[in-house]
Parts: sequence; C-alpha cells; structure tokens
Amino acid sequence: MNILAPLTAAAQKSATALAQFGELFNARLIQQSEAITAKKQREINAINLDADRFRDFKKQLDGTLDIISNSVTRSKGLRSQLDGLILTVGNAGADPEAANNADGYRLAFNSIMNQMRDVAGKARVNPNLLGDSGPARLDYPVDPSGTKQAVRGVNLVSDYYIIDSEGKRFEPDRVGGLIRQVEDDPDATNQNFANLDTGIRLESISGNAISFTLKPGTAEETSFSGELVRKGPGILDPWLYDDFKTVEGRSRALADLEAAKGVFDFEIQRYGSAKTSIEFHRNRANTKVKQADFAIEDISIEQAQAIRIAEAKMAREAAVLATKLEHAELIRNEYTRMFGGTNDPLTKTLLDISV
Repeated sequence: MNILAPLTAAAQKSATALAQFGELFNARLIQQSEAITAKKQREINAINLDADRFRDFKKQLDGTLDIISNSVTRSKGLRSQLDGLILTVGNAGADPEAANNADGYRLAFNSIMNQMRDVAGKARVNPNLLGDSGPARLDYPVDPSGTKQAVRGVNLVSDYYIIDSEGKRFEPDRVGGLIRQVEDDPDATNQNFANLDTGIRLESISGNAISFTLKPGTAEETSFSGELVRKGPGILDPWLYDDFKTVEGRSRALADLEAAKGVFDFEIQRYGSAKTSIEFHRNRANTKVKQADFAIEDISIEQAQAIRIAEAKMAREAAVLATKLEHAELIRNEYTRMFGGTNDPLTKTLLDISV
C-alpha cells in the first residue's frame, strides 16, 4: 500500500503545475488584450479628434435650425392670417350695409391683427427674428473652423405712431385699448387720449400727412395734425381705414395689405433660403459624424475579434499543455506499476526522464 503515497504526491505536483500554467496563460491573455485594446483605442481617438469638430458643428447647427425653422413657420402663419385680413376688407366692400355693420368688421380685423402681433412679437426661440424689440440677428456656422454667416431679423409686428405739428407723440396703448399722447417725463400726465376704436376719428390722410380728432362730438373734442410713422409691415388700425365704411378707406386698407403681402412673401423666401443653407451644412456634418461612428464601430468589432482569437489561441495552448501533463502522469503511473513502486535509483531515473 506504500505505492499510493508517491502517486498522490505526483498528482498534486501535476495539478499545481497546471494551475501555475493557467495563471501564466491568463496573465499573457490579459497582457495581449490590453495591447489590442490600447492599439484600437489609439485608432478610435484619431477618428474622434476630427469627428468631435463635426459633432460640435452639428450641435450648433441644430440650435440655429430650430430658430430659423420656427421663423419660417411663423412667417407662413402671418402670411396666412394676412389673407384673413384681406377677406375681411373684401367682405366689407361687398356689404351694402358696411357702414352700419362697421363694428363687426372692425372687431374681426382687430382680432386677426392681435393674433398677428402675438405670433410675430412672441416666440419660444431666441433671438426672435420677427419681433419688434430691436434689431435681431442669427449667426450660424458654415464649417467646423467657425466661419459664420448671419441672418438679420426684420420686424413683422405692424404698428405706428404719430408726431403732431407741435412734436407731441401719439401711439396706441394695446393693453388699455387707447391711443394716447406719450410724455417724455414718465410722471407727467395729460388728457390727450381716447378709445382706440370709438374715441378717434380720421379727418384726412395723404401719404404720411394725417389729421385726426380725439373724442369727437364731446366737450373734450381736440384735433391734431402731423406725420404718421409706420412700423413693421405697415398695417394700420381700422380707424385709419374709416372703419371700412368708405370705398376710400377700404382701398387704403387693401393697398396696405397688398404691400404687406410682398413683405411677408419676401421674408418667407429669405428665411427659407437660410434654412436650406443650414440644413445643407447640418447634413454634411451629420454625414461626417455617422462615418466616424461607423468606423469606430468597425474598430470595436475588430478589437473584439482580435481578443477572441487571442483567447482561442491561449485556450488551445492550455489544452495541449494539459494533455501533455496528463500523458506524463499516465507514464509515471505505468512505470510505478511496472517496477512495483520501489524507490531504487533506476526507477527514480526513469520517472524523471519520462516526466
């Protein structure tokens, strides 16, 4: 039974050797995997170095495209509402009782105009290229290096003010529904104001020259004359068109609306051209980014494949070694059986040579 002791020790020796070789193979695999990963990461970094410029380029264009698209949509909306104004004036012209039905046409006209002022004057995007808060400008990049082009905004909020012969300024108060004289001193007050719909009467208008009366038919009736200054597309309030009661008033209204139509159509085309340009540059940047992403994906696949090949090779080498160790153990066992497990020098020498 003493023969079992050497066999058990030999088996333990083989197991220990196999475990050590396993650790060695694992360390070699980790080293090779890290080398593969580092090499592929350098390739990815080189691609990203250029691609990041186009990613930033595209990000800037995404923001400007949103602003310009919003401007195009709102401009087209204003143009559509303008048709509603033209229709209202046309309906008044076709109505033989237009003078008696003036309130209805005035209300319809004002309702559309208020909507148009909101559409042009208020926006979720910044800058608002259609508003009346001051000169607006949108700069957008045309290449990753930072070269830019500009789109300048145009006020599409129709409004006006009047400077009378003494230099007093009258302008609409949209919140209060009034027309009033504006004082330079914000603390100063005056009585030169009236209801914008019913408290003012147009006396005459020729070009920019205008005469009007505040609070007509009352003890406070006051007349003024001066210069009419238009803002935006130049569409005026109904009182400046005789509340659509007269042929002359309706003709002035239609002339102003046709002129405004040209303004809106031009702005739609201008913003549309800017949108096309931005979309072109954005698509170009997007293509570059996609190409980079595809290239990085290919490199990642190559990296995974290279690691799998290294793993397979290492597994084959480990299997060969395990087979050799198993074969050596079988030879040891056979010699031990043949020589009866003796410990004489000849047996030890044969075992050492074989194993």
